[in-house]
Amino acid sequence: MAPILTLLLAALPAPAQAYRLEPGDVVIADSTDPLSQRHGEIRILRRRGGVHTVPTSAPLRFPGDVIVDRDGWLAVTEWGVFFSGVYRIDPATGDLVAANLQSLEEPFQLCRDAAGDFLVADSYHGVVRIDESGQATVFSPAADPGDIAIGILLAPSGSPVVSEAPQAGSSRPGQIFRLDPAGNRTLLVQDPLLPFPNGIALAADGSLLATDLDPYPSPHAHHGLVRVDRSGRAARIAWNSLRAPKDVELLLPGLALVSDVDDESVLAVRPDGSARRVVAEQQDGDPGNGLPVDRPFGLAVVPWLWLTTPLIAAAGSPASITVRTLPEFAGTMLVLAVSTHREAFPLDRIWPGDPQTAAVDPLRSVLYRQRLPATGEARFPIPVPASLAGRTLQLQAFLAGRRLLSNAVSLPVR
Repeated sequence: MAPILTLLLAALPAPAQAYRLEPGDVVIADSTDPLSQRHGEIRILRRRGGVHTVPTSAPLRFPGDVIVDRDGWLAVTEWGVFFSGVYRIDPATGDLVAANLQSLEEPFQLCRDAAGDFLVADSYHGVVRIDESGQATVFSPAADPGDIAIGILLAPSGSPVVSEAPQAGSSRPGQIFRLDPAGNRTLLVQDPLLPFPNGIALAADGSLLATDLDPYPSPHAHHGLVRVDRSGRAARIAWNSLRAPKDVELLLPGLALVSDVDDESVLAVRPDGSARRVVAEQQDGDPGNGLPVDRPFGLAVVPWLWLTTPLIAAAGSPASITVRTLPEFAGTMLVLAVSTHREAFPLDRIWPGDPQTAAVDPLRSVLYRQRLPATGEARFPIPVPASLAGRTLQLQAFLAGRRLLSNAVSLPVR
């Protein structure tokens, strides 16, 4: 009987992968109306067209944000009845793996810090750090009781940048600030154009994009998209075309994606403020079924030059690093920079006129080079000496002929 059973099992189709990401895909943390019987979903807006809903091992109630983690898994914040915090989602099975042991307050956006830990904008708690063991500690508390930390990102320098909205009834605007390693703040902008800042994104030229969504009746409510230049000057980009913008991400230079929960859509917004829907709840002809999106909150763009690593590098063993991009870039020289220091590096020092800023200085890094294969995917086995145990490697890839810069990865060595 054993051979027959083996043949029967071999004939069964392999289980489908829960999700597979490609450069240029857009991942959406799609929440739902609290009064509906539906639950939240993670959806992938494919670069080649179509929307894929990620099958998770348990339903999500209110997913607030999503990022592509360093190992290619998705990480999502969840406001649940029994659990509030961060889940990582296994791409093979869709299993939800909790990253934190203690429940958080009301987690909004998240990122990885320069040490590789999660930082979460946790509403009234301020900014919370979740370490490898799952312990959650307040890294930077709210400035005043009732203030709400919402947006967070990691700048190339390694400093977290946070958007914080004022408590209900306050007449002061919200603020966006930078945090130092001790959690101390440096104000970047506090402007009437941002009474209630939500999502934030960093443009190639160092300016910030911020959505403003004031949930309270206010004469200052603009419900728009605002650009903040490097000097802290704010200028409105879009307002009439947006109803309730939550998050913002850069898809391409000069093209922002904005999630709009009241419009039930994700919109592409240009610098002149013109906007068009990329995906919307009403596009399938049934405005009440929650498809293809329901109430999109957080957004993540899979980088066009996408660097992935193990979750942890083993000291004394090689680490396998993967870089993926479009196959049409085959033959272009790809450079992987590896350092133990994260620092802002203006790329116009090596690419004249380029406004981008790297998180790794290639002139002070170990460099690995290869021509991009026809598949658009390159693998680098890099040595990790035992002496690096307890340190964090900083990695970033450069596609020289295309002036493409990958996501930066902070890889802990244990």
